[in-house]
Amino acid sequence: MTQQRPNIIFITTDQHRYDSVGFNHNSHVRTAALDALAADGLVLDNCFVPTAVCAPTRASLMTGRYPCLHGQLSNGFTIRDGERLWWHDLAEAGYRTAGIGKMHVEPWDDPLGWEDNIRVEGKDWLTGTDEYVKFLRKHGYEFNRPRQAPEFASSHWSRGWLSPVPTEHYIDTYIGNRAVEYIEHVAQDERPLAAWISFCGPHHPVDPPAEYADRYADTPVPPHVFDPQELATKPPEQEQMFRWKGMTEEDRVRCWRYYWAMVELIDDQIGRIVSALQKTGRWNDTFIVFTADHGEMLWQHGMFDKAFAFYDDIYRVPALVRWPGHIEPGRYDGLVESIDLIPPLLEAGGRDVPLSLCGRNVLAMADGRETPRDTVLGQHFHMRMVRTKEAKLVAYAHRDYGELYDLRADPNEMTNLWDDPGSRELRAALYQSLVNRLIDATDPAFRQLPEPTNKGAYDGYLRQHTDLAARYLLP
Repeated sequence: MTQQRPNIIFITTDQHRYDSVGFNHNSHVRTAALDALAADGLVLDNCFVPTAVCAPTRASLMTGRYPCLHGQLSNGFTIRDGERLWWHDLAEAGYRTAGIGKMHVEPWDDPLGWEDNIRVEGKDWLTGTDEYVKFLRKHGYEFNRPRQAPEFASSHWSRGWLSPVPTEHYIDTYIGNRAVEYIEHVAQDERPLAAWISFCGPHHPVDPPAEYADRYADTPVPPHVFDPQELATKPPEQEQMFRWKGMTEEDRVRCWRYYWAMVELIDDQIGRIVSALQKTGRWNDTFIVFTADHGEMLWQHGMFDKAFAFYDDIYRVPALVRWPGHIEPGRYDGLVESIDLIPPLLEAGGRDVPLSLCGRNVLAMADGRETPRDTVLGQHFHMRMVRTKEAKLVAYAHRDYGELYDLRADPNEMTNLWDDPGSRELRAALYQSLVNRLIDATDPAFRQLPEPTNKGAYDGYLRQHTDLAARYLLP
């Protein structure tokens, strides 16, 4: 099957650390399918998410805009009316669109404009009757999610345990099955595909099936980045994530091993998706994107989960793009925000990139057509982060404390230099960078207007850009 526009397959994992794939120099975790994609594509070494919380960063991947603009500020919020999602544009261009797996929106069953919608809303999601719940009921299980199984009632959810369901009934196996079935089902459709395949792992609970856990029984894990006195020099918000009290080194090692076991299971499903694309004749015409919504602390700094901190453990994610004949294989070490993955998808589908997008074209930055980023921006509630390759600053609104790290001397972010007299110049420079980024993020479309005179002077300009006209012109 040959076509002018490529199929677009956007694959995401949930709570996936940068260092937990083979192609990012980890010889302990087995990710053969992702490593093969990386060898044939462009690996993004420094890809950062806009916020380390599931729903808002997914909304940013949907819109190409920051949470402060699209309105999904944290889990439980909703995307503002009028926000355009990238597959809406591709559908208008003639694509067959599908969402398969976890989207994490409110309400959970919002079809989001997908032509085909196969919703599986998460490993620890306790209510609702999505496709996976129906599958579990069909196979005789008496709980909506494995986390609700009786044997886990007294277990701390962050300790790690074996799944109460076998591999063939595991949630990410289910998503892999549905993705393969879908690709085979639409094999005769001449339209190009635009599908988001969204896995639920390796999000907690850390619960691989036994057959995958056994593969990592003796695998070495990274050293524990932790100082018992660390919280004394860090903002109090981090206490919400500090869960090391009561945990043991055995717990930590088991979690790392089980976490990698979940990653390998997902990688096997990605391999099956690749095989299905090859079998149906779509592989050579497919633009693949792989990334994660955010990372996982996994006991570094004594923390588990994500949200109320800005460590690279949860803001830096694995990412790659593959499109043979169009993307030169290799590695790009420039700073990238995950929303920078959206403009090239639209361009590949023959659509103009709306001026309202915050994301820049990662391919254009990688090949020199656009100026590289010199900072990345992070945000959550009253907290804002700016990071360069060398340093990081986190500001807390209406607080007299913050965080400052020299990443060259302190890559593990152990020593907070916020109150260090010798770091005042660095703090001031990063503060100015943060202010600039926040002004730029106010609304990227508005920043591209000509110098203001009055509203009437804009009418002709705005009417040439329909996305701007809808945003700024009166009816």
